[in-house]
Amino acid sequence: MKVDVQKGSIWKRISAFLFDGIMLSIVIMGLATLMSWILKYDDRMAAFNEIKESVAAQYGISFDTSQEEYQEFDAEKKARFDEAYEALNANREAVKLYSQLNVFAILIISLPMFLAFLILEFIIPLIFKDGRTLGKKIFGLCVIRPNCVKISGPVLFIRSIIGKCVIELQIPATIVIMFLFGKGNIFLAILFFAILLVNLILFFATKKHTVLHDLLSVTVVADYASQRIFETEDELIEFKKKQHEEEVQRLREPEYSHI
Repeated sequence: MKVDVQKGSIWKRISAFLFDGIMLSIVIMGLATLMSWILKYDDRMAAFNEIKESVAAQYGISFDTSQEEYQEFDAEKKARFDEAYEALNANREAVKLYSQLNVFAILIISLPMFLAFLILEFIIPLIFKDGRTLGKKIFGLCVIRPNCVKISGPVLFIRSIIGKCVIELQIPATIVIMFLFGKGNIFLAILFFAILLVNLILFFATKKHTVLHDLLSVTVVADYASQRIFETEDELIEFKKKQHEEEVQRLREPEYSHI
């Protein structure tokens, strides 16, 4: 076996990614549903909508009006629309519920994501060893350091939790939620597309199809069947030393046989 990285094929990586993505989605949706029930999110949303509809009916407008439709209103209708928004914003119960819905929406998405990644992308790979998720185990892939040394727990945490979960998933998801609640801005939009663009560029522009979480953790995805994996740096050094000695001995053999 060679000492260098035996790169896993792109199709195996895509297949493993899709399988792991499906598993993560199932766990995240299950946990999110449970959290939504515990936090009574639907009940709070219904209460907020009831107040919202009551205010809208009082002023004879609809809060579902688009910006284009608003611009077509006459001065009187615009005034009533603005008064309705002021009345809604002055309603303490509505403001309280809206604030809770915003926080709970982020929590319902973020915490299940973290727990799902902790289980499927960190704990299970620690059990399987060599950074192998369920998808990577099925499709014969592993995660190692570029020098073919086995990854450690802290490195796996950086790769799976900080890189994959927080930077590549939770931050973009939080940005989307903030825009849905009307709290987005140009900086958040730039950050969202920057994360997506950087990952796409890294994947298609690098020889080993490195993505952001691999860049942060300094890891590579390799073919498990053909890859030689060293437990420690010392084992790698010892192996290279032995290889060097064998090569020197091989080069000397013709000289000795000639004598």
